[in-house]
Order: sequence, then structure tokens, then C-alpha cells
Amino acid sequence: MSGNHSYESVSAGGDHSCALTVGGDAYCWGAGTRGQLGIGNTTTRTSPVKVSGNHNFKEISANSSHTCGVTTAGDAYCWGSSVNGQLGTGNTNQQTTPVKVVGNHSSMGIIAGESHSCMLTIGGDVY
Repeated sequence: MSGNHSYESVSAGGDHSCALTVGGDAYCWGAGTRGQLGIGNTTTRTSPVKVSGNHNFKEISANSSHTCGVTTAGDAYCWGSSVNGQLGTGNTNQQTTPVKVVGNHSSMGIIAGESHSCMLTIGGDVY
């Protein structure tokens, strides 16, 4: 990957990939047609570009046309297509930058599925 970043994890979606740096910055590349890169537009990128919002992520999950991540503070964010409500924002609006998942849950982990997402809270609940 390009840039002077030390990456600690990577997640590959259907047409895009994302990686986390050791410092918690998220970078994505590939198809951006649904906003799944989280960079504020629907541009496709051939090299890693930093996800908008200056979030400090501890986990990221890319799949098909959306991406989700959990910050070190335990907040869950998703971006990209929400045709089936998979962003967890309470609507089906596409988002080109990270949007906080509704519910004020303290998240431990999140997985972006094909057209859904699942989250595990610190209390052991699954949403």
C-alpha cells in the first residue's frame, strides 16, 4: 500500500478495501460508487485515502457497498449504501462519510455483511 503508514489490520469488501493504521486512522480504496470509501464523495480510488471525520478507529469492516467501524471510545459508525438500512442510522439514505449508528451503544465490535450489519456491545448484547 502507498503512503508512509504502518497498518495493523485490513478488511476487504466486494469492490473496495479498508485498513487501519497503528494510530487508528482508517484508509479505504477501490470502488466508491455508493460512498463506501467514506471520503465525502462517490469517487473510485486506486490508492488508500483517509476516511473523513478524524475518528480514532479500533476496528473496521468492509463489505459490498458499505463499511462500518468502531472507535476507541466504543462508538459505531457506518458509511456507504443503506438500501436495506444496513448503516444503522434509522433510514435508508446513502452516506459518503461516517455516520454514528443510532442507539448510543458502547460497541465492542462490528461486522458489515452483504446488505446488513451486526454489532456486539461491551455488555454482550448483539444488534
